[in-house]
Amino acid sequence: MFTTQECEITLDTFEAHGVDTKILPVKGGLAFVALLASTEGYEIVKALLERDTEGSGETFTLDSGVSYKDIKVGGGSGPSAGDFVAVQISLSVDEEVLFDTKERGKAIAFVFGKKPFSGARCEGLEEGLSGMKRGGKRELLVPPERAFGEQGVILSNGAKIGPNKEIRYVVELVEVSPAYFVG
Repeated sequence: MFTTQECEITLDTFEAHGVDTKILPVKGGLAFVALLASTEGYEIVKALLERDTEGSGETFTLDSGVSYKDIKVGGGSGPSAGDFVAVQISLSVDEEVLFDTKERGKAIAFVFGKKPFSGARCEGLEEGLSGMKRGGKRELLVPPERAFGEQGVILSNGAKIGPNKEIRYVVELVEVSPAYFVG
């Protein structure tokens, strides 16, 4: 519950943004709820104004050896550590698609930057997501040491990725939800 001083500070924040605070029913935590609602409203308007653009087709290589090519550059926000993200991915090894989220009709959702990685996620995928924006689509080529290394992995659908395999991802950043309460 907010103290009187905290409610006054919150009201000052609303007034600074042109909100008539006389119409706000401020009791306890309602000021906080209203502040969150205004933030979410801002996010919704911002999402409506986002424009995706065609990727340049140019391939970039990161210091880690992960390379990427933007197919579509998103117009939304990008992920930061602790943000909740949802991605559609297609994972291939040696030109064979081993895992595709669109086949099962569900995106993969996870906390960005949280380890240990699981399932079809690896360090190279997260590196490739860095710098992307919501709505973007990118092709990644992940070297074995940034993928599943010497141990390989068995995916949730039973597909096996052997040791020391280079991974090709086509990844679409579907959603980025800010980490409001991560400290």
